[in-house]
Amino acid sequence: MKKILLLIFVLSLSFVTSCGYKFAGGGFLPGKTKFVTVKVFENKTSENGAEIIFAHALSMELMAKSDSKVVDIKTADAYFSGVVKSISISTLTKTSDDAAIERRVSAIIDLRMIGKNGDLLWFVKDFQGREDFKVTTKNTTDMALRTLAITKIAERIAQKVVGIILEDF
Repeated sequence: MKKILLLIFVLSLSFVTSCGYKFAGGGFLPGKTKFVTVKVFENKTSENGAEIIFAHALSMELMAKSDSKVVDIKTADAYFSGVVKSISISTLTKTSDDAAIERRVSAIIDLRMIGKNGDLLWFVKDFQGREDFKVTTKNTTDMALRTLAITKIAERIAQKVVGIILEDF
């Protein structure tokens, strides 16, 4: 599963960055960064693939909302690096015989933007998100729903982060 997610991330990143397609922009990133890259996050959780999901969501949001172009590290003026610090799963509702009906996924990340010369351009610590999902009777379905919940968290965090960055600069 991890290899598949990594392959999807790399292929989508290379496709979007090479085709020249760009959504309406909202300004350049801090330091008038024209070219940026997003490194695969460090994953301090036991959730396989979370580091790729969060990095991919940030890359996609940067491409959609900023005038800075997402490129490979060799071409970049700056890069984002992040840490998925925690992902926790809690039960929200149960049946009368204690079987879970609904669960909540919560995630906490740190994120920083570093300039080509090593300067810290922007950072945030302990950025949080959460998503609820219904539990089924099938483990494979539940794992897919859990991964979808993590993806939704990553997308929402990316939207908020990019919005904050572009508003501040």
